[in-house]
Amino acid sequence: MLLLFTGYNATVLAYGQTGSGKTYTMGGAYGISIDGIEEMTGIIPRVIRDLYAGMQERAEEFDFVVKISYLEVTTYKPWAPTGMGKRGTCPSPLEML
Repeated sequence: MLLLFTGYNATVLAYGQTGSGKTYTMGGAYGISIDGIEEMTGIIPRVIRDLYAGMQERAEEFDFVVKISYLEVTTYKPWAPTGMGKRGTCPSPLEML
């Protein structure tokens, strides 16, 4: 996390067999994560929490721009969960390169 504040970008990728725990590892039990049960908190909520805490510590020195993307590919069909309509469908399909 500290390297993010020195200008590095970061990517996290979870890949594996169906049912192996990728979604849980990345997100945790989302509703429980908010309540602060650390053992149930996934990578994404932890990073967001730590990112904003670090930004708050440095707020008087710097202006921040945060850009975050989240993409999940299920059954080889890509979809973006925000603004793309019903889960599993895309108004305009994403192109896999």
